[in-house]
Amino acid sequence: MSQGRVAVMIPKKGWSVYGSEGGPFHDPRGNRMLVDALRERLKPEIRLEEVDAHINDDSFIEHCIDTLVTFMEAGEHGR
Repeated sequence: MSQGRVAVMIPKKGWSVYGSEGGPFHDPRGNRMLVDALRERLKPEIRLEEVDAHINDDSFIEHCIDTLVTFMEAGEHGR
């Protein structure tokens, strides 16, 4: 069970080097199915964000850090 605010970040351009476009595990349909299942089943207070980046891209990392900092700055008031 989570304590505080929670966000699930989905890198739309690949979750690993092998899952990237052209990689042996590239499976956009399977990825979409997982994201759709998460969206349907996550508690409403859990934020699910799809980021137009690869998991190793600086932009994805920066987005995750920005979200964490926002959560930390909100403290207990952000629940």
